[in-house]
Amino acid sequence: MAISLSDVIAQNTPGKSQGLPVGVPTSWGWYNGLYKPAGHSAPPPNFTSVTGWAAVYQKDGAPAYTNPNARVEVANAKTYIHLKSGEWVLVENQQQTQMVGAHFINNLSGPTLPMQGTVLPNGGTSFAAPPTGFNDHFWFNERGTYAAGSVDAVYVQMDMRVTDPNLNLLAIVGADWWRNVGAPFVNDHSNNPTAGNGNWVQLSTQWTTLGFYSTTSAQFQADLPPPLAGAVNEPDIKPTILSYTTDSGVVGDRITNDSTLTLSGKATAGRVVTVYDGQKKLGTTTADANGNWRFTTAPLSDAAHALTVRTQAPNGVAQTSTALTVTIDTKAPAAPKILSFSPDTGTVGDGVTNADSITLTGSAEANSTVRIFDGNTLIGTAKAAASGAWSFRTGELAAGAHAFTANATDIAGNVSAASTKTNVTIDRTPAVNLLVNGSFEESTVKSGTWAAFESVPGWHAIAGGTIELWNNLNGVKATSGNNFGELDYLGARDGFYQDVKTAAGQRYDLSFDARSRFVGSSSDIEVLWNGAVVATIPPGADWTTYRVTLTGTGKTDRLTFRELSAQSEDGLGALYDNIKLVKSTSAATMPSSTSVAADQALDLMAQYAAARRSAAGTDAAPLTPASSSANQTPTLTPPSDH
Repeated sequence: MAISLSDVIAQNTPGKSQGLPVGVPTSWGWYNGLYKPAGHSAPPPNFTSVTGWAAVYQKDGAPAYTNPNARVEVANAKTYIHLKSGEWVLVENQQQTQMVGAHFINNLSGPTLPMQGTVLPNGGTSFAAPPTGFNDHFWFNERGTYAAGSVDAVYVQMDMRVTDPNLNLLAIVGADWWRNVGAPFVNDHSNNPTAGNGNWVQLSTQWTTLGFYSTTSAQFQADLPPPLAGAVNEPDIKPTILSYTTDSGVVGDRITNDSTLTLSGKATAGRVVTVYDGQKKLGTTTADANGNWRFTTAPLSDAAHALTVRTQAPNGVAQTSTALTVTIDTKAPAAPKILSFSPDTGTVGDGVTNADSITLTGSAEANSTVRIFDGNTLIGTAKAAASGAWSFRTGELAAGAHAFTANATDIAGNVSAASTKTNVTIDRTPAVNLLVNGSFEESTVKSGTWAAFESVPGWHAIAGGTIELWNNLNGVKATSGNNFGELDYLGARDGFYQDVKTAAGQRYDLSFDARSRFVGSSSDIEVLWNGAVVATIPPGADWTTYRVTLTGTGKTDRLTFRELSAQSEDGLGALYDNIKLVKSTSAATMPSSTSVAADQALDLMAQYAAARRSAAGTDAAPLTPASSSANQTPTLTPPSDH
């Protein structure tokens, strides 16, 4: 039967219900009738199905009455979806898909009772009236489908009546969005959020049409569905392209690497559907009894394609769908590049680091997805920016060699070849100090005193010089262990040396801690390698670590520390401790005969790159001579005026 627009609007206007249902909690949103959850006019963007439904309840306040032989009949049930492109599409039709349902407890708190439907001669369905304490709930046996993201509203319409005039029943119609055609029901309704329902309408033995729309009344009146457009016999619906496969890469961006597309959509049942690419005819297919059609194209070129479909009614009126633009891209992107990694500890550029994890940076096709591999193992992905730049931080890496590569997947899903390998070695091996007794702990000096020696394990005083060691003297504490040295014993020029076996061309990292004896004291330190001065250090007032790079000759090399000749008369020298000489992580490429001179220039620039250490005390009071030790007796007797 026909329905007037005013009736549909009334059924979707607050306060227009013709009664209230028995047994429904008053706090529920649909107890009073019209219920349209905010934001549910359109389905969630990744949903692809919908179903119309109805519920029939006994009317609250009416005389209680039941009749086991009474029936509720429903006919001409239809569900339409409204496409964002502007068309209404019929997706559920009782003439092709029958209704099914069950008796539910009124407050939906318990088990259901079976409710068998009987098909009526007019194509409708007959159900038993709800028994006391229960309602009738019925819906289409098959869900309507659409392309994800293409729908912004739904309209449901059903004709209903009862067979017993003594029944006092109310009905509502509504719709639920479904994740897909096979999604199961879950209690939190995450698979089927409701689009809402209309007001309660009292049923009689005369046919009454119920309608529900999910939009506002203003939106609905501005674009009416076919049943309300005034036609008794529905005209050909405007054909639509609802989806295509394969949508590779990013789903929904209408870019794919599949050149042979399978299109699907809706049209008037039985109509010939002609498919076009722009003005070029691609072929034809026929809509089935439910109005569904499918068509697979021949291979399409790499380009943007404006696809449409057209139908023609017997009266000659043709209708054309809105164009679906799909870009075909079958070309793989260029291989990405790994340009650098960080942190690159030790010698920069040698491919060796002691870091637990590293950050790889590189370039790739703009907006592509970069997959990073360690050997054959995928360790993660990164997104290339519009500029093509990307970066990726690894997880913790095992010690040893790693070969990193990357490939890129463009937005169409094409995969590039692998990048050139970037080899990185993770080396956490502690550096071995090649010097003996670098912290001077192998000589006995009592706490709070000093002692003088011609030699100590590993070290020898230079000709005419003396090695003077302190232990927690004048409030100064060693940076390693207890002992540390003072570089000016008396009036002679003091210093000390140690001979080390090296490899030819190998670079070595020398580090040592130093500070002045007190503010204003003369305390410069000369560092010599095989007799040549490679650095001159004027230490500050606090302990500081100084670094120098040296190159081995392949023979026995001599490392010497001494005071400046001009500062040898006052007996006040620099303090020193914790001397280390370790193999660098890369070898020098210069012959050993020229490397020392080159290193001197480099080392003089780098000698003050140091990490500050905390200091304690000043050096103002005279020194206290050390007493003799039972374990080691100094070979020189400290003068009383030192």
